[in-house]
Amino acid sequence: MSRAYEISVKVSCHDNNRFLPIMESSNDVFDMGEWSDENGVLQAGCDGYIHSDETEQGISQKIAKAIMKANGGPCNVEVCCLYLEYAPSTTYEFDSPEDFT
Repeated sequence: MSRAYEISVKVSCHDNNRFLPIMESSNDVFDMGEWSDENGVLQAGCDGYIHSDETEQGISQKIAKAIMKANGGPCNVEVCCLYLEYAPSTTYEFDSPEDFT
């Protein structure tokens, strides 16, 4: 069984000439979708599924390892995993105009 996650990645202190290999290698581990370069920080994020035998730390390490290998050496990789199936939520119920005052 798989679990739904939102995963985002930020990469900094990387070789600017390695954008395409970094993007492709991380997408081989987890399809991150569209990447952007925001002031020298590569960023991507998407919703997807992690297999039940995989941990958040495990998938994060795989993504970071693939990115560093594609970079040709160390760089700063931040991976954020948000479990979507039991994400905190708040419900509001309104049934009269007095609820808005």
